[in-house]
Amino acid sequence: MSSSRLPICFGVLLCGLFLLTAAAGLCAEPLRDPTRPPRVLAAPAPAERTTGWQVSSILISPGRRVATVNGQAVQVGDRIAGARVTAIAADSVRLRKENKEFTVRLQTQRIKKPVQKAGANDEGK
Repeated sequence: MSSSRLPICFGVLLCGLFLLTAAAGLCAEPLRDPTRPPRVLAAPAPAERTTGWQVSSILISPGRRVATVNGQAVQVGDRIAGARVTAIAADSVRLRKENKEFTVRLQTQRIKKPVQKAGANDEGK
C-alpha cells in the first residue's frame, strides 16, 4: 500500500468503528438502578379499594388480636370512624359499616436483610 492511501484507509476504518459502536449502543438496554422502586405497582385487590382506610400493623397472639387501623389500635368488636371491626386476620382487617362488609389489607413493606460480610461466621474460631 502506498503512503498516500494510508490516511484514507485509516479514516474509513475509524468511521466504520464509530458506526459500529453507535449501532451497538442503540441496541443495548439501558442500565437499571437496582435501588429504584418498581415503576408499576400492582393494582390493589377489589377488597382494598376502600379509600380512607389504612392498616399499618397487626399483632396476633394466643390471647388477643390487635390491629392498627388509621393510626388507632383496635380489637374485634371495636368501632373506628363509624365502622365495627368484625375480624382480624394475619394480613387484613374486616370491617362493617352501614351493613356493608369490606376488607382492608395490611400495607406490605419490603424489609431488606443485612448482607453478611465474608468470613463473618469465622470470627469466633
